[in-house]
Amino acid sequence: MSLERINSRLKEGVKLSNTFGVITKITATTIEITGLRPSIGDIVRIVAKDKSKNGLGMVTQIKTDGAYISPFGFVEGFRIGDFVYESD
Repeated sequence: MSLERINSRLKEGVKLSNTFGVITKITATTIEITGLRPSIGDIVRIVAKDKSKNGLGMVTQIKTDGAYISPFGFVEGFRIGDFVYESD
């Protein structure tokens, strides 16, 4: 991609990289994350580092340095350090 094309896309407001958070704590019903600034009710995608597992969840609580996610499925297989992405 040329530099002019990149500049053009930036002016259009297109994101060139995904915003993500990192899992810092997991319980049977919630996942705690840092590094992402979501809003209450946002839907996020939870992805294992090795891409072996992924799922969706909803932001249910926000704190100064992170947020809590209520996953829509089981949390088995996810680990501390796995990624959480803003859902499109």
